[in-house]
Amino acid sequence: MKNHNTRNKVIYPLLFSTSLFVVFSSNCYGDGLCTGKDETLVCLKKHSKELYSANHELFWKILNNAAKKAKPCENKKDTADLLSIVQITRDGEVAEFFNENIENLCVSNTKCFLEALMLLEPFDQDRIIYELCNPIFKKPSEISEALSKFKTNSKYKRVIDSYMQRSKPSDIPKTK
Repeated sequence: MKNHNTRNKVIYPLLFSTSLFVVFSSNCYGDGLCTGKDETLVCLKKHSKELYSANHELFWKILNNAAKKAKPCENKKDTADLLSIVQITRDGEVAEFFNENIENLCVSNTKCFLEALMLLEPFDQDRIIYELCNPIFKKPSEISEALSKFKTNSKYKRVIDSYMQRSKPSDIPKTK
C-alpha cells in the first residue's frame, strides 16, 4: 500500500504539470500562434521567428496592419509600435519592410516620426538612427534634410545629433 501512495504522489503532480504545459503552450507554436485576440504586434515581436516560419501569411498581415495604423500618425503609440519592430530579427524582406517604412515616415512625416521615436528606449532609438544612416529606399540627403528641420528642437537633439554624427558630411544639408 505504501508503494501505491508513493507512486500516486509522483504520477499525479507529473500529469498535472504536463497538462498545464500543454494548455499554456498550445498557443505558442504552429497555426494557433498570434491568432484571435493575440493577433497583435506584441505577439509577433515575442514570437517573430516561430510565426514567420509557421504562418507566413499571418506574420505579414500583422506587420502590414501595424504599418497601416502607423502611417497616418493619428496615434503616436501606433507609430512607435511600428518603429519598435527594430527589436526583432530582420533579414531579407522583413528588413526591407522595416527600412521602407521608417525611411518613408522620416521623410514624409518627420515630426510624427520623431515624436514616435521619443516613445522608444534610447537603445532602440539608436538602432533606428543607425538604419537611417544606411537607407535603402531614400537618398541619405532626403533623410538628412528632413531631420535637419528639427535640429533646433531640444526634444529631438540627441537623436538628430546622433544621426548627423554618423552621416557622411556630403549628406548633411548646408546651413544658410
